[in-house]
Amino acid sequence: MRQLATERVAGLLAGLHALAGALLYAAARHWDATACLGLAGISGVFAGIALLALLHARTQRLAREEAKSGAGDARGTELFDSAERLALLEKSRALQRFERFFNPAAVLLATLAEVALAWGLWTATGQNVTGPTTDSAAALLPLAVFLLVLAAVFFLVGRFAAGLSRDDTERLLCAPAGNSLATALLAFTAGGVVLAGYLLRDAELRFQVRADLALTRTLAVLLVISALDRLLSLLLRLYRPHGRTDEDGEALYASRLSGGLVQPGSVIHSMSTLLDYQFGVRISESWFWRFVHRALLPLVALQLAVLLGLSCLAFVNPGEEALLETFGAPATQNLQPGLHFKMPWPVQALQRVRTHRLRQFVVGVQGTTGTGAGLTDLWTDVPEHPELFLAASTDTTPPQDAGVVVSDKVRGVPSTNLLATSLLVQYRISDVRKFVYDQASAEELLRKQTRRCALAYFASHDGLDLLRQDREAIGATLTAQLREAADGLGLGVDVVSVGLLRLQPPPQVVPAFRKVIEELQNRESRVLEAQRDAGRMLPESEARAAELVATAQSARVRRTAMAGAVADVFRTQRESYHRSRNLYTHFLYFTRLEKGLAPVRKVVVATENRNQVLILDFKKELVPELLDLSAPVLEEKRGQ
Repeated sequence: MRQLATERVAGLLAGLHALAGALLYAAARHWDATACLGLAGISGVFAGIALLALLHARTQRLAREEAKSGAGDARGTELFDSAERLALLEKSRALQRFERFFNPAAVLLATLAEVALAWGLWTATGQNVTGPTTDSAAALLPLAVFLLVLAAVFFLVGRFAAGLSRDDTERLLCAPAGNSLATALLAFTAGGVVLAGYLLRDAELRFQVRADLALTRTLAVLLVISALDRLLSLLLRLYRPHGRTDEDGEALYASRLSGGLVQPGSVIHSMSTLLDYQFGVRISESWFWRFVHRALLPLVALQLAVLLGLSCLAFVNPGEEALLETFGAPATQNLQPGLHFKMPWPVQALQRVRTHRLRQFVVGVQGTTGTGAGLTDLWTDVPEHPELFLAASTDTTPPQDAGVVVSDKVRGVPSTNLLATSLLVQYRISDVRKFVYDQASAEELLRKQTRRCALAYFASHDGLDLLRQDREAIGATLTAQLREAADGLGLGVDVVSVGLLRLQPPPQVVPAFRKVIEELQNRESRVLEAQRDAGRMLPESEARAAELVATAQSARVRRTAMAGAVADVFRTQRESYHRSRNLYTHFLYFTRLEKGLAPVRKVVVATENRNQVLILDFKKELVPELLDLSAPVLEEKRGQ
């Protein structure tokens, strides 16, 4: 009958956990409470463990009944020993298979489910956790009542099951009873948090959001610890003595965390047993251990009191301002640097903000991978797919360069380029309350506003002009625009500067852009060379033209003078001719003859013999011959 009671209580707990899981899931979807979603998952895991305990108790009961009936039939016979008789019993073999294979597989499945649930809850807290809205905050009271009633129901049923589990024949109820008490504790904590959020609905909703976030992450951590505990139990089962069954001790699926709620003294007892085994002496019987056992609760209470007393002191460091919150509602004034007194945590909490520290972030290409120990950044030292900004020119006039043919489709279309850039934004907090309370993340909003200002600025300027322009001028313009935008949004920050760390084409087109730059440089080089040649050739041409003009003018003067002289000579000769024709003619003849015969060599033969043969050598004697080198000849040559 007691085995049937175990099965019925386990079945009741399994159904109760399944029903609670469904209700909690509906509440999580209705009130947008992530903690309720975690409680629903935990209730589902506990329902599976209670169902596993039910199957285990039923299999164990059938094996016991079969063993009793088999022991009565085989009494007085010695054909089989006790081990062989146990092997021939079908239900006993089913119990062995259940504890050897089904239990570890179910525990491993429960461990994986807890890890997956913890991962899902932690991921959900990493996203934008909004919590209940203003309209649903007033409806938190039914959720708080539901959680508190659920905690009461599980506490009563858990205490009843825990009382039954103290009997040696009802040990399998320890795991479902501990899970029920753990569910009651979690539901009570969640109900208290929701009730506090309802009471503070008119003051500040931030308390409920933070409490839901903290409770969700606590559930995730507890699930991970529970999974590690089950995995440790599964590994220790490999070293359990052979032949020992779960009937001799706790079941494999029992958790040590929830087991401490069923029997709180078992934790200290297990610790003392562990110390006795580790050191080889009975430390648990010493006076020190008995003193610690009696004074444990007072020591813990004293430590908690000291911690609460220390939480009443608030130290604000220089360069900081602190926001005092009472159950999530901010105080009217900020706390300045120094020592302050407040209510203990969690009634009042302190949030410190460094207002004088210069904060900064980078928009665009993150980090540098330049050579030379980070002193040089090349265009190729960027990620393969960086964040790009569109640059477009407002001038739709096509280029007027010579030799450039522009299609009609291109006319009227602005030139566009994609640029990879890095913007370093530096700012300080000017208004702490606006920075903390007016936005969920003021820095993220400032980052988005920086990207918006950069997109607007680059979209109204040509890409090549931006590459040629001074970076300080671009940073000053963006600083003014971002400061105006931040003041308009009420972010509570003072934008100090916006620095342009990098401005370049995308890395995929850097080689092609480099070729374009090289061609532009070559064109500029050729233009400069042409200007140099023009500067050299134009003065030379002008000087040459001036020289030709001067030469022509001098020739003109000379020819004019000569023509005048010739005309004067001609007139004189004409007058002389008219005065004496014969005389002038003979005079002119002899003058011409004299001039004509002057360069001709003449030979005078002074002889009266007409028949004398003379041999005359009319060759021009360039060098005197040997026979001519006589004294008179030499004198004559010298005289010449």
